Amino acid sequence: MNLDGRSVVPALTAEYDIDFNSQQEGKSDTRITYAVITSRSHHPGSVNVLLMYGSARSVAERIDLNVWRSLGTCHGDEVTGEFSDVRRTIAI
Repeated sequence: MNLDGRSVVPALTAEYDIDFNSQQEGKSDTRITYAVITSRSHHPGSVNVLLMYGSARSVAERIDLNVWRSLGTCHGDEVTGEFSDVRRTIAI
């Protein structure tokens, strides 16, 4: 697919969402989504993320992998470095 979501195969004229893998799964209670969809961005060196309480942040690609993983859990005891304010907000 092109960056704009259009197929690069000439025989396919349908346009698809950039996030095609996830948009085709989980459309009903009996069709659950199991796909692992990674964060991605057209911004060099970072990805923009939206946090559950409505804050948005730009996360550098050099983020510590353990911090990145801990932001995706609900346990609340992980060390999250610069995101410690996020963890406190979520824990309340």
